[in-house]
Amino acid sequence: MDADKIFLFIVVIFLSAIIAMVGRNRKIGFGWSFVACLILSPVIGLFITIFSEKNNKIKNTSSRNISNITKFILSTFYRIYFRIKQNLDKS
Repeated sequence: MDADKIFLFIVVIFLSAIIAMVGRNRKIGFGWSFVACLILSPVIGLFITIFSEKNNKIKNTSSRNISNITKFILSTFYRIYFRIKQNLDKS
């Protein structure tokens, strides 16, 4: 498998997870939002999640926490991508 395909696969999974985090405060929930993102696409899953009704029982998380989590996830995948690429270049 090519390093670019692996990186793209990892990015899709994490984008789906980030979008699903938004879905946990909605009626669709984390799980269904994550599944919608994986099966359809993260963009379509985002629209489905956003247009789902808000769940008023759960407090909304601050956008600062989500921003920090997103930065951490993206930097981690960036490192993984280059390590995989280096290993493929060596062999």
